Amino acid sequence: MSEVVSVTDVVEHAFCPMFTYFRLVMGMPQYEKRRGTVQKGRAIHEIRQRNNPGYIPKNLEGGTKVMGVTLYSSKLGLVGKIDHAIITNDQIVIFEQKYAKSFLGKTLRVQLGLLATLLEEHYGKPCKQAVVQFLVKPCKTVRIIIDERIRAEALQTLSDLRRVLDSCQMPSSHYDGRCEDCTYRLVCPTVSLKRRQ
Repeated sequence: MSEVVSVTDVVEHAFCPMFTYFRLVMGMPQYEKRRGTVQKGRAIHEIRQRNNPGYIPKNLEGGTKVMGVTLYSSKLGLVGKIDHAIITNDQIVIFEQKYAKSFLGKTLRVQLGLLATLLEEHYGKPCKQAVVQFLVKPCKTVRIIIDERIRAEALQTLSDLRRVLDSCQMPSSHYDGRCEDCTYRLVCPTVSLKRRQ
């Protein structure tokens, strides 16, 4: 097994494979903490954990809430921190809070698929759903089924990340609106090429 990677590493790869190249292959820091949305999201997350640690979403009462648990899979070479999960007699439900508008994009699907895999391996119970609270107004709570398609996409993204790490070659990427706010935009050839066009 090659080096251990985190769920966050894989989620960043899902966002853009250039993150893997610049941060994990080239060793360039991201400095994401300088971004206002990241700071705001972390601040809200910390306040909610501190002020209401026992909160359990409706229809999940009766379960045991676990918080801040770090899980490791030797089979996958993967480590991840579970912010919140509810463990009942027959299942585990992931509970996530996101400082974002309601959107089930690839990064969230990959995160949920990998966290479900880690939880199942550690606790020996199925994890087939997540409750996600989106905290940007209009706030919304969404129940997401973690099906085989989501799991396959998550494991494929992990495999793609490992291919970049093993080859040490710059992956291909495409330009979109997120590039101008990217922490690597000043060194990324995809952004440079777009600016020259």
